[in-house]
Amino acid sequence: ADAVYQFIKKNKLNDITLMGHSYGGTVALLLLRKIEKSKEYSLVKNTILIAPAAYIQRFPFFVQIPRTPIINTIFLSLISERTQARHTLKRLFYDDKKVTRERIERYALYYRGKEHKRAIVWSARNMVPEDVGRLEEDIKTILSRTLIIWGSKDSVIPKSNIDRLHTELKNSILSVIENAG
Repeated sequence: ADAVYQFIKKNKLNDITLMGHSYGGTVALLLLRKIEKSKEYSLVKNTILIAPAAYIQRFPFFVQIPRTPIINTIFLSLISERTQARHTLKRLFYDDKKVTRERIERYALYYRGKEHKRAIVWSARNMVPEDVGRLEEDIKTILSRTLIIWGSKDSVIPKSNIDRLHTELKNSILSVIENAG
């Protein structure tokens, strides 16, 4: 969120549409909180959150494993990148036909190499902001016009969290896409 804020300021951007998906939704909310506190309302005009991770919840398998010492090393070393990618995509996509060989190959690239594996572990371990309780409270103060999009078959972000976010974001619209992960 700080890096995005610095980018916006450095490039003198205003009235942007901020978009965040999944964990990127957390980053977007952190940025909106920063903007609200600094009263720089002209920076973000609209926000789009797609299945945002806004509240503490149970981590999905593909995040929990990299967070777990020793098991993460074993899993990331012994399980092929294709298998890791296929498993993750099958968990995320409601329609198995969307998990194509080409898509698996493309996602497997992100599991290859020591740098990628270190990044996966680091990201999983640092996924929860230090002040997550404060963020949950501050969501109620965010005034940005926000469109929240969620798939009715999402197996990662619970509907209860989406409903709560929609209620707590004063200026939000919720759009549920049926039969989508």
